[in-house]
Amino acid sequence: MLHYGLLRSLVHIFSLSLVLVACQKNDITESTDYISSVPNRLRLLKQNEKLLLNLYEYIEELEEKIETLQRIGKHLHQPQLAAKGREEEFLSNPMNSLSLIRQMHADWTHVEKMMQQPVGQKQIDYIRRMNERKPRLENVEEAMVAMHRLKESYWLNASDIAEGLIDELQTDGKLSPLECYEMGLLYFNGSLYHKSIEWLETAKELMDKAPSDVYAFLGLTRSNISYLLARSHIALGDLQRARVVLQSEPEFSSQVEESLAYFQENKPKGVKK
Repeated sequence: MLHYGLLRSLVHIFSLSLVLVACQKNDITESTDYISSVPNRLRLLKQNEKLLLNLYEYIEELEEKIETLQRIGKHLHQPQLAAKGREEEFLSNPMNSLSLIRQMHADWTHVEKMMQQPVGQKQIDYIRRMNERKPRLENVEEAMVAMHRLKESYWLNASDIAEGLIDELQTDGKLSPLECYEMGLLYFNGSLYHKSIEWLETAKELMDKAPSDVYAFLGLTRSNISYLLARSHIALGDLQRARVVLQSEPEFSSQVEESLAYFQENKPKGVKK
């Protein structure tokens, strides 16, 4: 079994989930230590909580606007429903004609103004200010390198780590497809293609169980993973496995051979370290 202190350190690293991976561009001039400093990680967790509360406030304002527009829509729809199937008879009534003409002249102008009215500017300004306090790309890389050291030192499987299973001990820390993809990218850029494949296959398995629309919004799709996975197989000279990966992906299935040829012509340049 792993030493408790080491396990606790690993669980702390797991807690740097999406808030680390999603925040790769900002203007911080000084780097903050999130790996060895517990207070800094606690502060990061608090910041994440505040951002979530801010997001929910924004959602509430959007919902309020939507509810208002829905009520207006129902009101404006009433004449249309009343006229359906008997349009000429409906419009022969001068009151109905007046209502229609006035509605078309004035009411839709108010609807347009409301639709154009910005929502949640306060929350948008808040998240912009918080951007200055988010982790840097180097902080994400430090966390991934720490994960690499733990995995390699104790012969852990990427799939087990992703599920929070450490040396047969189940922890409450887990990795999302995004973190697994980032780990695969880290190994790919380091020319460690076997290890890259392990993480990318884990990311792909997790994506099958995940809300794809959410991860697509966050910048990751199944085709992104397959693309890098196929390139990793090509870098190892395994053309057949790369072909299978691409054939299973709708985005690439119609141009498998063209993609394989391109990958072979543009193999990644190896690095010494």
